[in-house]
Amino acid sequence: MTDGRNNVPVTENLTRFDGTTPVRDMVTLDAFFREDVIPVLAEEREYFDKLANTWPPVTYFPPLLLVVGLLVDYGLLGMFVISKKS
Repeated sequence: MTDGRNNVPVTENLTRFDGTTPVRDMVTLDAFFREDVIPVLAEEREYFDKLANTWPPVTYFPPLLLVVGLLVDYGLLGMFVISKKS
């Protein structure tokens, strides 16, 4: 049951937030989440709540960006077609 406890897969490039301590085993991975990740998320919670609860909701941005991108592409295509006819 404890086979692989000291060998966490896909952590070859994972280090603690100090940038030098590698995270390779479960003990270090636990410390990484407990001491590095969770305190940062707790500090950023206020910003997340502000982003999640203000208008316009974040869900409006992807369709808006899609429409703007399509208009820009349409304009660029039109410029390309007109310049080729001249």
